[in-house]
Amino acid sequence: MNACEPKMWTIPSLTEGHLHELMEKFPDFVKEVMKKHIMPFISSEKRRIELDNASISMLGPNNQRWKIISGHGKYPINVELTDINDPVITIKTDENKPEEMHCGDITIAFLETCILQKCGNEGTSKNESMRQLLQVAIDLLYTGDYDPRIFKNAKIYIYDSMETLILVSGDGRNSFVINSENGNPKLRPTNNIEEFKTRLSFLLNRPNHKALKGIDH
Repeated sequence: MNACEPKMWTIPSLTEGHLHELMEKFPDFVKEVMKKHIMPFISSEKRRIELDNASISMLGPNNQRWKIISGHGKYPINVELTDINDPVITIKTDENKPEEMHCGDITIAFLETCILQKCGNEGTSKNESMRQLLQVAIDLLYTGDYDPRIFKNAKIYIYDSMETLILVSGDGRNSFVINSENGNPKLRPTNNIEEFKTRLSFLLNRPNHKALKGIDH
């Protein structure tokens, strides 16, 4: 079999029981990703996915690929295993809804993976407007204006002229919007109260504010 061709299995449904039956077919690191990340993700999203009509496509090191299909695979779940401790899980629950890319923590490495998936390598002209908007998200992390901990539970809505992309970590309670206004990428937080709380938390944990740590905020 060509190394680029996925190993494929068909099962009745993407339920935990059926997925467990397949575990022995995978390398150990894929088993761990399935147990720690993919199965909990499917469990949390099962209200939005028809488990008997979905698919899981995994891309691992050296272009290794695995695919699990139930029904016609209407609801695709794509998993990028560049970082097996924090895989990127992409899902589109409906043709009329935006694509979502999930991770454990929105980091620069995660955003760079998003750029590769959506826009290709640097120097290519594919989806250049989306590349610029994702770069704004990277700049958001570089500036250090926000407590980094908020990106463990964040949701970033990116509105391109051609599509909408949603980046999600944790419960997504800290939300931002990135779009283009008159050709200029703009970013804004959409929940100012939570932004204030995280900024205050960051200040209270600075060394020169130790005396204030007992304050309930």
